Amino acid sequence: MTEVELKLALPRRPGAGLVRQLACLPILAGCALQRQHLHNIYYDTPDRQLLARGMVLRVRRVGRGTRVSWLQTLKTGERGGSGLSRRGEWESPLAAPEPSATLLAGTPWDAFDPDGTVFAQLQPCFHTDFKRVLWMLTGADGSTVELALDQGQTI
Repeated sequence: MTEVELKLALPRRPGAGLVRQLACLPILAGCALQRQHLHNIYYDTPDRQLLARGMVLRVRRVGRGTRVSWLQTLKTGERGGSGLSRRGEWESPLAAPEPSATLLAGTPWDAFDPDGTVFAQLQPCFHTDFKRVLWMLTGADGSTVELALDQGQTI
């Protein structure tokens, strides 16, 4: 799947009323919003081979307590300028919070790491922890736009 992503930065402390203000925008009026708690672990090799190739491998925890699920995501492609990027994305559910080489089969990872030596070197690089408010918009042509407001921190 190809993802086109545009990221915009807001002031550090936009205020508690930001979600209400966004929900009042005409394009979002009447759209249901979802709230999620997301914790991400990003992996790379000690010498940052994935970063050098424009790749990202992430393990994401969605939810809290007894309602937790795990996802592994591989993203490929270079980031564009001004927060705009177009990347390949492969996402799979995980049974445990560890990267899975099996789930990378059939993705560009095969050509990048045919013998598994890169995967064997992976280690956590950094974590992010944030709350997401999400609106799903459907265009007249059937396209889907995900509008997400993330507030959190890099650990």
